[in-house]
Amino acid sequence: MYFVLVAGNGESSRANTEALMEDHYYAKGAEGTLVLAYEKAPTKSQTFAAQYAKEKNKDIMVFCHEDAQTTGIPGASQSPSNDPVKDATEFLKGQDSTAFLLWSEEDTDILIACQNSGIPAVNLCDGLVPLNEIPAPKITEPIKVKPPVEQLEFDLVKSIEELHRLSGVLLEQAKKSK
Repeated sequence: MYFVLVAGNGESSRANTEALMEDHYYAKGAEGTLVLAYEKAPTKSQTFAAQYAKEKNKDIMVFCHEDAQTTGIPGASQSPSNDPVKDATEFLKGQDSTAFLLWSEEDTDILIACQNSGIPAVNLCDGLVPLNEIPAPKITEPIKVKPPVEQLEFDLVKSIEELHRLSGVLLEQAKKSK
């Protein structure tokens, strides 16, 4: 028996999801179980994975909040959880499992949970490329750094002395102009 965890917020097309799941099912055999982990509702791509798993007669387990939606997830057994990813990865720890992550930059916590549980993770949105380390965020435009503001040195005593000197000069000039 083996498990395939599908989690994350990224998007994958139905055709891509089914093709990659089919390759994995073919390589691993008939006794597979699909495991989904989400908070309130499955993503569209998780629904694709669940529908395809059902077509291939795979069992489906869902780790989600008690009040979460399971619409589109046919015949799944639900495990209510306050922390679905943590509970799913703890359940899979030490078992024959792989995480197919619907990768997006906000999913680093899922990858870390998989790594902590010894579950190999691959990017379902990018041809099952292994996710061995957390990818650096892509920078779309250069970061503009403002030059530091030059600090002018200010000496209060010298400034007061200069004001006295200038006021004396002004008084002298005023007397001469009379």
